[in-house]
Amino acid sequence: VDLILLAFDDVGFETLDESLVPIGTDLPYEVYTLDRNGKKKTVHDGRSSEILRPLLNAFAKYAGGERWARGNWETVPALMREGFDFHSQEAGAIFTRVALLGDPDAVDALLRKGVPLNVESEFPRTSVCWRRHEATAMMLKNAGAKAGSCYL
Repeated sequence: VDLILLAFDDVGFETLDESLVPIGTDLPYEVYTLDRNGKKKTVHDGRSSEILRPLLNAFAKYAGGERWARGNWETVPALMREGFDFHSQEAGAIFTRVALLGDPDAVDALLRKGVPLNVESEFPRTSVCWRRHEATAMMLKNAGAKAGSCYL
């Protein structure tokens, strides 16, 4: 926690404008809030601002954000600790996301847990088809998985 708070300080979070969202955009944005010593500051970031990059890196490194955002060796053990239902539709959607963004070990671990294959996800067909690690693609092909109407 101290290292994450240090990252907030390093980016000068408390002095940033409340909105880093470009005017007129319809793109999604992220909201960061720091509540410390009775002061609360919220910043809306709609352009993955370089200003906040050190803060994002700190979350990924120290808070285990990578296991949730992309999938890695920590993903399945963390879900198991929470009593996650690996046979749910949500598990299938997580599987599709990890297959697209995560590492092959996380894909393999999810396959071993029996996640449902071929569940629709937030990813359009084209991104699922072409953004792939070769090892992951072979695992998914052998499992008969597809996503977004595209064989993996």
